[in-house]
Amino acid sequence: MWATGSESAAMPGASASTPPPVQPKRYRCKLSTIADVNREMQRIYRECRSNIVSTGDGSKLVHMLSLIARVHETSDLEARLAALEASR
Repeated sequence: MWATGSESAAMPGASASTPPPVQPKRYRCKLSTIADVNREMQRIYRECRSNIVSTGDGSKLVHMLSLIARVHETSDLEARLAALEASR
């Protein structure tokens, strides 16, 4: 049912009744504003301080979040500039 004949040959010990592996639930958070990004950065900082997340992983996550914040700032400035140019 779950694996075809060619797949079960490629996976030793797999039978037709072996279900696919369960994927871990994805972490979802709202990042639609700079305040949301800031809140997530603070959460990661607290988790690093509590040794829940390694500092290396936390550093990478915060760097990605800072890039998202920069995109928000740029798009906000672009919208403001377009509004100024339209008012002329």
